[in-house]
Amino acid sequence: MLRHWCMILLLALAPGWAHSQKLKTAAPEKPVLLFPVRQAGKWGYMDNAGKLAVALQFDSAGAFSEGLAAVRVGDKYGFIDPSGKYAIDPLLLYADGFSEGLAAVGVLGKDGSGNYCYINKSGKMMVSFKKVKPEDINGVFRFSQGLARVNIQDKFRFIDKTGKFVGTQKYDWAGDFSDGLAPVKIRQAGYVVEKLSCGYINKAGKMVIKPQFDDGGPFAEGLARVKTGGKYGYINKIGKMVINPTFDDAQDFSQEMAGVKIEDKWGFISKGGQQVIEPQFLEVRPFSEDLAGIKAGEVWGYADKTGKIAVDTQFDEVFKFANGLGMIKNDGDYGYINKNGESVWDAAE
Repeated sequence: MLRHWCMILLLALAPGWAHSQKLKTAAPEKPVLLFPVRQAGKWGYMDNAGKLAVALQFDSAGAFSEGLAAVRVGDKYGFIDPSGKYAIDPLLLYADGFSEGLAAVGVLGKDGSGNYCYINKSGKMMVSFKKVKPEDINGVFRFSQGLARVNIQDKFRFIDKTGKFVGTQKYDWAGDFSDGLAPVKIRQAGYVVEKLSCGYINKAGKMVIKPQFDDGGPFAEGLARVKTGGKYGYINKIGKMVINPTFDDAQDFSQEMAGVKIEDKWGFISKGGQQVIEPQFLEVRPFSEDLAGIKAGEVWGYADKTGKIAVDTQFDEVFKFANGLGMIKNDGDYGYINKNGESVWDAAE
């Protein structure tokens, strides 16, 4: 199962984290303004002006997260710093980005088998799964609000940063914690056809919003999308439906707006449930830095928060803006544009 998970997340730029000491709070770690780029089959990193900052030398490259980026050379993964030097040598079978000081990685055991663990930014193993057979682990995920979900024998549980399991309950599916709550799904008894219901647990593992929804997403900006009766709406943190389930599909809130689908078209609503951008697009991406990816016909572009096209639809795919740049895809190649739609790194280079 480990090989199945050996994919680096190219597109998520995780924010820095801060710790506090008594009354003083350290400034959040500044994001590394380097972006993974590919040319002639090799990956490197450019700066936000489009200048190559780390040479094209890797077989895959992830976004910088908490000052380090996971890269692959051949079939092994390691982590580099912004200068391109290895902070953790490429000896790993798998590597995900750092989150809250830890990264999920795959390592080779003494018996030659692969296994998951979590390491710190010095490469020291901080969490291991000594009591779990390697073949029973189907996936491990990033830490969020002090807890990480793990998939063991197709059941989800949560661990803390010491590797201790939270509670004894096993879930048929689980999402990450946000706003102190995580969506989970459990199997409902008494049904001939399998039925899973979604509810929400707190960080102690207590079910605080009972399983009652067909589907549910994470809390974002105080609201979570849920599906009931074939339609999506939004609940608050006590489980009250605050935006009625009238949508055929829905996304999480981002920058006070959420993409919603009515029949075959997508638009955006406010947190009060008002339609801000009328349904008119075939697909949409969440807002980031005041722009959202939108699809019209067979091509993608970007719209602003009024629904006005800010970057013409011309790309095969687009991704969220981060640090002033948006990743785009054309003919299988990735590039970057600025908010004026000007190319910073040509997808065809």
